[in-house]
Amino acid sequence: MIFPARSGPGPGATGGAVICQPDSALDRMDRTVREMHTRSGLLDDVRRSETSVHETEQAVLDLPLATDDPDARVVIAGSSVHFDLSFIRRHMPRLAAVLSYRCFDVSAVVLACRSLGMPRDENEPPAAHRARADLDGSIRRMRECVAWLGRGAAPVTSQLLEHSQAAAAAYVGLSKLNAKALRDEIAALRAENMKARSDIFAVVRENQALRDRACELELAAGERSRG
Repeated sequence: MIFPARSGPGPGATGGAVICQPDSALDRMDRTVREMHTRSGLLDDVRRSETSVHETEQAVLDLPLATDDPDARVVIAGSSVHFDLSFIRRHMPRLAAVLSYRCFDVSAVVLACRSLGMPRDENEPPAAHRARADLDGSIRRMRECVAWLGRGAAPVTSQLLEHSQAAAAAYVGLSKLNAKALRDEIAALRAENMKARSDIFAVVRENQALRDRACELELAAGERSRG
């Protein structure tokens, strides 16, 4: 874990802590993760450490982090820091209470830039699995993204804008066609409805004529019987 130091050579100075864990906890690690952190030397540092989770949490809380303004709360930043925030919420609830629920995830920014065409850095060093080195790497990647967005992303974003505008125009054209088809269908239904109503009126008139004819025949039959 890394945090701003209360004393140091100047702005940006940091203090760090490797939190101790018992072997029983380390033995529960996934094999791949254990091998990775064994190669990096992190597990040896964890075994040598005498700093507890509580002591580390308190060291950070001793810094001027707390504020009642939710918009001014500390936002943790780095690469895939949602994992770090979940760890803090689980094991450092007092610290979690003064942090923002937001994360500044540099990994997401990198993915967004790559989706826009930013080339992958083939010379990017592997993760050191140390807070200071990983933080420096996140800062470097973020600076690269900012530089690319201000330089190389312009043609790409212009092309995306053109594609978006073309898609919007096509959608509008299709919508107009669909609207015309819908209007034509409504007009046809109205015409059918008018014809059906006309047919009904014709049947009613024919029925009335038949009833009138029946009455006439009935009257004629009565007159003949009386005569």
